[in-house]
Amino acid sequence: MIGCSFAGNFSGRELSTEYLFGLYGDPVHPSVVSIPTSYEILDFVAYDNTASAITVVEFKSTITNDTLPVRVESLMEWNDDRQIAKYEVSIRLLGYLIDTLIARIAETAGVTLDEATSRFGKTIATSICQLHDEHCTGANQQYRDSADCLNFLTEKIRLGRDYETGRNTLLCRSIHQIMLPYRPDVHCPHIGPSGGGKCVDGQTYEQMARGGCFANAHVTPHP
Repeated sequence: MIGCSFAGNFSGRELSTEYLFGLYGDPVHPSVVSIPTSYEILDFVAYDNTASAITVVEFKSTITNDTLPVRVESLMEWNDDRQIAKYEVSIRLLGYLIDTLIARIAETAGVTLDEATSRFGKTIATSICQLHDEHCTGANQQYRDSADCLNFLTEKIRLGRDYETGRNTLLCRSIHQIMLPYRPDVHCPHIGPSGGGKCVDGQTYEQMARGGCFANAHVTPHP
């Protein structure tokens, strides 16, 4: 299985299963996309072994406690054994969602948007560092201590834009924090300073625009 999503690219069924299901199953730790409560499929199109859907999922935020709609667009391809061979998932208006969460923080706390953005980042960073202390020990340790972790996440890297959830940003590490309890040896490096090959810069705009799991797909004309 090959997967491409707003959180990055994943090879193999195990990683895909962890991120597709585990990412939305933590009711405690703060994350941009949190607990799903309901969904509505707005559009669905299928041809041969490929299907595309537009789904609006209601998520309850673990940051603001609001319930907000998230528009998810997906494209999937099945193999002859009726197993998902590859998929591509994106969140439309992710930047607007993040801005809305920050605006809600500013309104509730009575602070400026800049201060709310700082609080938003510190809340996420604190959560990542707590999980690091609990699960990334021994050979999996990424930071000297909590202070070192918090300093790196709030001072050494950027929060990130909506298109940077797979780059060297705090937002990227926020996504990967949820996976730490499942397989620390695999996922601890993703929240560390190196990014573990997942939260790293590298691809240019042109590469990202032309990439994706369906980059080389060809549509077979209907007879």
